[in-house]
Amino acid sequence: FQRFFEQASGVTLPIVTGGAGDKTLVYIGAGESLAASSLARAADREYGQEESRILISSDGVVIAGGRPRGVLYGVYRFLEDYLDVRFLTADVTHVPPFPLRKRVKDVDSTYDPPFEFRFYLKPEVIDSKAFTVRRRQNGHNPNSTNNIPESMGGTSPAKFFLHNNMGYHGGGFEEHPEYYT
Repeated sequence: FQRFFEQASGVTLPIVTGGAGDKTLVYIGAGESLAASSLARAADREYGQEESRILISSDGVVIAGGRPRGVLYGVYRFLEDYLDVRFLTADVTHVPPFPLRKRVKDVDSTYDPPFEFRFYLKPEVIDSKAFTVRRRQNGHNPNSTNNIPESMGGTSPAKFFLHNNMGYHGGGFEEHPEYYT
């Protein structure tokens, strides 16, 4: 968050723990500082593992969510939705300038991915774990040992993978229409 925010705005946000008095803060994840702030309502409940919540007000910004991936997904959602950052490929990220005087509207937005398992079989997604997570994918080919590291939320325990080469199963549509549903 800090690196992309700096690229967009030219401002390096300090990383602090504990309260900061009357300063407007960006809270990433729940903690004592958030609980003691006027934005504590963002930590008012348990979130699903991949659910994220973004709360923006004149008092600050909160990116909260579940563990292991919700907070991280919230960070990438914030960067995309409010700073217009675009993660185009594993090697190309577009970070447009963000004017410091621009006011972002107040928001309280929660998102939970509708699919439990998300995996796209493409080499750059398989090879770049950071890009995989930025795309909010949580899976991998079950025949691979190339898991998403725990520091990035880990790999979903779901293990579903389907390849579309139906010819290997013998017979065509006439014999096995259920293969093609």
